Amino acid sequence: MARTGDVADGLKWLRAGIEEFRTLWGGFLVSASLVCLADVLRIKGTFAEAKAALDSSLGMIERFNEHLWEAENHRVRGEVALDAGQFPEALTAFDQAIKVARDQSALSLELRAANSCAKLLATRGERRKAHDLLAPIYNRFTEGFGTHDVKRATALLAELRA
Repeated sequence: MARTGDVADGLKWLRAGIEEFRTLWGGFLVSASLVCLADVLRIKGTFAEAKAALDSSLGMIERFNEHLWEAENHRVRGEVALDAGQFPEALTAFDQAIKVARDQSALSLELRAANSCAKLLATRGERRKAHDLLAPIYNRFTEGFGTHDVKRATALLAELRA
């Protein structure tokens, strides 16, 4: 709902779902929903709230050993920083997301984070650096070329080569 323009209702439903899940499971797997919440709060422009949700998510990731969500947490943290105009913080978060995904052998998450980082680098005039970051990760794909992240990387690499 939030991504299609109804941010208020999307937030309402997401928060209700988080609380229900927290009640039922005591916090287990809430870290993923908090990352989603942070992204919606980023869309809304409430960056401090988004960062707080990400901090809470990281705490739960550690508490419940849910490291599956760690790379995406850092990537969304980078998107929040980027939208808030904090470019060094965004680059740091994207780099951390790439590192975590690589350490977990999570190629799709590594590509997603690299897409975000390369896009930022390109907009800052560092097109070669953006290409050199994204191309080797993209080139490791042997399937999944119809997925959103791979399509996004394909388009970005084509733009960087132009």
